[in-house]
Amino acid sequence: MRRRLFLQIYASFVSVSLFTLAMGIVAFQVSIRQTFSVPEPIRVATEVLLKTLPDPQNAPAEYREEVVRIAGLMDISVSIWSATGRLLAQVGERRRPPPEGCPSTWIRSSQGALGLCFQIPDGHWVAFTGGNAATRSWALRGLAMLLAIVLSIAIGCYPLARRITRRLETLQSSVEAFGGGDLTCRVAVEGQDEVARLAESFNATADRISTLVDQQRRVLAHASHELRSPLARLQLQIALLKETDDQKGRAQLSAEAVEEITLLDDLIEDVLLASRLRGGVTTARTLQPIDVASLCAAAAEAEGAALCIPSGGPWIATADARLLRRALTNLLRNAKHHGAPPISIRLASTPADLSVAVLDRGPGVPEADRDRIFEPFYRPAGHAEGDVGVGLGLSLVAEIAAHLGGSVSYASRADGGASFTLSLPRVQQVMTEPLEPGGTGSKPQ
Repeated sequence: MRRRLFLQIYASFVSVSLFTLAMGIVAFQVSIRQTFSVPEPIRVATEVLLKTLPDPQNAPAEYREEVVRIAGLMDISVSIWSATGRLLAQVGERRRPPPEGCPSTWIRSSQGALGLCFQIPDGHWVAFTGGNAATRSWALRGLAMLLAIVLSIAIGCYPLARRITRRLETLQSSVEAFGGGDLTCRVAVEGQDEVARLAESFNATADRISTLVDQQRRVLAHASHELRSPLARLQLQIALLKETDDQKGRAQLSAEAVEEITLLDDLIEDVLLASRLRGGVTTARTLQPIDVASLCAAAAEAEGAALCIPSGGPWIATADARLLRRALTNLLRNAKHHGAPPISIRLASTPADLSVAVLDRGPGVPEADRDRIFEPFYRPAGHAEGDVGVGLGLSLVAEIAAHLGGSVSYASRADGGASFTLSLPRVQQVMTEPLEPGGTGSKPQ
């Protein structure tokens, strides 16, 4: 496969070069035939030579003998006509009288020998072509020159074709190695042409795929670990249900089992959503103008949080309603699990974006852990194996924010507590009707 590609490129270079050479030779010959005129010294020398010959009218035999002698000495074929076109002498190949016999200054014999046909100043016409020996010598020299040119073209095209295909072969080998499982394989970028840009694109794609695969492996490893605890508790609760006859105890165990099942369902949904977001794909990625105030009001009511919306509005941002609702829910649940009441949602805006802050009065996040709280399944230092970590909740909020073109950040409150702020791009044109209808309100914190 590689050799065929190399040979195709190499053959293309050589073919184009040879075709260009052939067209150049043809164009040169045509140009010579159309524009070449016999130099005046040749005309004068030919006229002087003819004047040294006997008079063709009074001594035609001697005239022809002298022409034969000179033609033999010069190894040429020659024809001489008078100004009226009457043949005076001819040696070698027979030729028609001018002007029919001289269609151009350049003429060629039946054996391929080149020559000239022209009229000298006294009116006589002379046509001559090189002899066989001269023809063979000229042909050999011309053939040797053409072979030298062809060889030069072939030698010159080889490194050019090899340079292109060598980098393509290296790229192909790297792609095959990467596809075979070597995710660390990269291509050396050489030059600044299309092949170099292709290598850069491959390296960028390989980096992204490697990062996604590593993230997926870590998430699945942590998720499988996190699933063991609720599964073990659920298994224990089911075993206790079989052995308990007390109706009150059975009801409590059933409620705990349902809670564990809900926790498992949420964890599995988080894992699937995280996988789709990291892969750049969601089931419904519809970025539209969203009434953020309505979504915040619904989320606050569902999670029992207060809502603070300053006067003004409308509170419309470009987002996906389903993903934004999930991000708000995760922030509120994180505040409930790791913070302390009162929990509230506060909206704010700038000309560029709209921000939603989830506030609580909990202990906050230690400064040493603030850079890692958005990592999936991060467990702060000093927490035991069975303690609740951050799971995928905050990690999903960060993924959703990036997916929507926004960001999420954490800050400690001056009077105690935590503040998680989700920033979203605003709609450039204010919509008269929000996508998600719903009333907005204001509650004191």
